[in-house]
Amino acid sequence: MTEIFEVETREAQQSFDLTERVREIVKRAGVERGLCQIMVLHSTCAIVVNETADPNIGRDVLDALSRAVPTRGDWLHDQIDDNAAAHIKASILGPSEILPVARGELLLGTWQGIWLFELDGPRTRRPCTCWRAERSLRLEAGSFPARAPLLAGARGGAGKARRPLGGRAFPRRFLLVRV
Repeated sequence: MTEIFEVETREAQQSFDLTERVREIVKRAGVERGLCQIMVLHSTCAIVVNETADPNIGRDVLDALSRAVPTRGDWLHDQIDDNAAAHIKASILGPSEILPVARGELLLGTWQGIWLFELDGPRTRRPCTCWRAERSLRLEAGSFPARAPLLAGARGGAGKARRPLGGRAFPRRFLLVRV
């Protein structure tokens, strides 16, 4: 499922904490366990997970980017649109983040939140959230996915270590299966 919302920016460079907005969307979607991706649908804007408890972090990131990528007018793209520095900054930060969801909540560290960085405003920005609920597959003891024949000793008892051909040993309970 996908949901797009709008953020109105007022300055050329600005930071916004989107954490609560994305939390509300995940709750409304009813995702109990899975992944949530948030992506901004623009090339001069970025999404980042970082500390949001102190709003100065957003300003510090923008200041550091301005020092690293000066707005100077001699970028090749400036001949077309005069916003090359914003494109470069957005490329450094990236347009999206993928976050785990557990028990219906975004899993973020104590101080972590979701920032939207405006790098060429003011504009109307459209962050998009997309989520996928987790599906699980249970394997019965002794049953293995199609790739199992590549394992040496695959018929071992429960909990016995098996060795992928040419690889390290791993216990049976850690066998990962993609669905």
